[in-house]
Amino acid sequence: MPDAVAKRDLLMVRAATSFVLVFLLTRCSSAPPVHFCREELTFTIREHAVLVQGEYFFKNLTHEAKIVQFFYPFVLDTNQHYPDTIELNLPFAETESGLTFALSIPGHTESSFRIRFSQPVSGRSYRYMTTTTRVWKRPIEKAIFRIIGPDTLDIKTNYAGRRLIGVTGDAEYVISIDNFYPDQDIVIEWR
Repeated sequence: MPDAVAKRDLLMVRAATSFVLVFLLTRCSSAPPVHFCREELTFTIREHAVLVQGEYFFKNLTHEAKIVQFFYPFVLDTNQHYPDTIELNLPFAETESGLTFALSIPGHTESSFRIRFSQPVSGRSYRYMTTTTRVWKRPIEKAIFRIIGPDTLDIKTNYAGRRLIGVTGDAEYVISIDNFYPDQDIVIEWR
């Protein structure tokens, strides 16, 4: 077990270091010239996996076009395994702990990228990294997280949200946060 914890910690350090590269590449000294302004994610709980679908929005605050290099990390541990399917609306390369890709943002505009992946899980919990937001040095204006699962499950998360009852036999939990500057990752558990 100590080896698994050490490996997880190493992957977290790699992920945080990779996000720092975004700022080195855009040569910012304080607040970056590109603002991570909004994210919308849906987590769908399945039998042995969680389907994650998200869109991330960025504003270029300068008049010059910017190319932002990203590393999109996956939480990988004894419970969460490397995704078995990955779709991204940009060309990407896979690494042992995530994806690398670039997003071009014209001056004074907003651009986004969309991702979809299915991540196998061994247990009945899922952790999604949100604390990497702090690397952008300012809060996200709006973060919306939807958690969908069978209404027979007792779903809990460490962030406050509201439960909606669906007509398809699924329950949906919605977490909507303005000025999101998290100090903890989202953890979802179900029984």
